[in-house]
Amino acid sequence: MQGGDGFPKAAAPVTKKPQDQLVPDDFIKLTGIRQQHTLAAMTRIGLKAEDLLFLGYPDAGLGEVYAAEGSVPFRQRFTRKNETYGAVVPDYYTRVYGHPAPYTRASVVGDMTEIIKARQPKEIYVTNEVDGHAEHRVSFWVVRDAVQAAGWRGTISTYLVHGHTLPEGPERRLRLTAEELDKKRATIEEYAKHLSPIHDRLAEKFTKPEEVFWPIRIEGPLAVPPEGFTALFNGEDLAGWHGVTVGQKPVEGWEKYTEAEDGVFKLFGAPFKGTEVHPFTKRKFKDFVLMLDWRLVGGGPTGVYFDQRGGHVEMVPKRNPVSGGISNSRYRPADLPPIDWSSLDWLARTAKPFHTHMAYPPTADAAHDDGQWNRFVITKRGTRISVELNGITVIDNVLLAASLSETSIGFQNHGYGRDGVPVAEFRNIFIKELPPTNEE
Repeated sequence: MQGGDGFPKAAAPVTKKPQDQLVPDDFIKLTGIRQQHTLAAMTRIGLKAEDLLFLGYPDAGLGEVYAAEGSVPFRQRFTRKNETYGAVVPDYYTRVYGHPAPYTRASVVGDMTEIIKARQPKEIYVTNEVDGHAEHRVSFWVVRDAVQAAGWRGTISTYLVHGHTLPEGPERRLRLTAEELDKKRATIEEYAKHLSPIHDRLAEKFTKPEEVFWPIRIEGPLAVPPEGFTALFNGEDLAGWHGVTVGQKPVEGWEKYTEAEDGVFKLFGAPFKGTEVHPFTKRKFKDFVLMLDWRLVGGGPTGVYFDQRGGHVEMVPKRNPVSGGISNSRYRPADLPPIDWSSLDWLARTAKPFHTHMAYPPTADAAHDDGQWNRFVITKRGTRISVELNGITVIDNVLLAASLSETSIGFQNHGYGRDGVPVAEFRNIFIKELPPTNEE
């Protein structure tokens, strides 16, 4: 994805210059060397040169490229380039279209989307979203966006290179044979040789006897409910839904704040003259598994009601990482101690507005960036509930204080947002009713 052109500690030794004397051509030369090393390394594991694609996006700048959502491209400070290139092997876009692509999010996600569509991979491997290296995290975002845009279904095997660990152990472990271990060491040495003292230590650091992965299953948009589920939303109109207050009092005219279009249930945030009105299903359910896709578009917070009296799963802009948590506080049993927010370092400060009314915070920040699709799987049995967000369990079979009777399913609308812009969108809203439990 990147050219390796943003590392002065590597550019200096290969050009035999002090770092403060490096010029753009020195970093472009470094890109050529990195491409040659990559080609040589990949042949050691059986790949051919024609199997490899170099996208040509900048090192020390992939995050800025991803942030460039408009037409103005990012310009990398070392090479001074603002478009893709290849020093030895042409970049992907130039090979296909005869000219480079600008350093923008649309370009890098578009390139990856085209490649996935064309090659239809059975497996995809990419660094995990919590990797300690910022650009490794961005690589995950690019691949995530591309597989969604391509409609690809399958398993992304994610792995960690630097830093953090995940709350749950790796689901997939691959033990290497002695021959495989030797081949891996030789491949890393070929890729990193003669660049810098840091690169000289890579083979020692990363040649481990076991490879570990955290798989993420990508289902893609679903045309029909999975086996055992039924659709709560037909994708065309609002049949089966009505607008009510939290107290379930019907409100006329609620439809103008919702819209059904191309399989998407859109929730608009125009104010309701001081009264919040929320779309709920007309049907009621007792124990169930609720599966749905959601994304925040023009505002928030909002949420998914699992109890028509106010209990909901949070959907909150990324700056407050509490999506998947349970609100409101009346659902936390009185005999449990208060939530120790100070022990949740990733929630303590940014989620402060939610401290007073949450029953259970999520155990992980599993939501994608604002504007990206997410998937909830909410399982309610008796007075217990679990929430899975994007394949990660963030609420695990917790006990709710409020006794739940039969309830409608709804979407929270606080009236936030801008006129004409949806606060949130939902799709693939499916439910599976479960047999009753012995729990009252």
